[in-house]
Amino acid sequence: MINLNGDWDWDRFQDFLPSTVLLAIGAVKPPSNSISDVIGWGGDDRLQFSIKAVYLMRAGIEERAEEDLSHLFRDCVETRMSWPLVIKLEKLHEFHTLELRTWLHVNLSN
Repeated sequence: MINLNGDWDWDRFQDFLPSTVLLAIGAVKPPSNSISDVIGWGGDDRLQFSIKAVYLMRAGIEERAEEDLSHLFRDCVETRMSWPLVIKLEKLHEFHTLELRTWLHVNLSN
């Protein structure tokens, strides 16, 4: 499926797959034999798994010197994108602007 130049050999499969699949394939670089496989976890320079490395990969997308509960539960980009799915639009501003202690009380009580 890869030509001699290391690119996708479109002529071999483009007639057999839907355009959405072809677009997905085109968004991915073809595999290369010039890169050797290694055993290890890619989230850390030392290839060692750690919870800290996972956290840095997930929540550390935003470079913050200090993490706090408000950021973790309300302000983190990934978290912030989830709240509109479960909170009514008219309550969203209040949800994001309440003082943290009040926010916790309101959202963790019955």
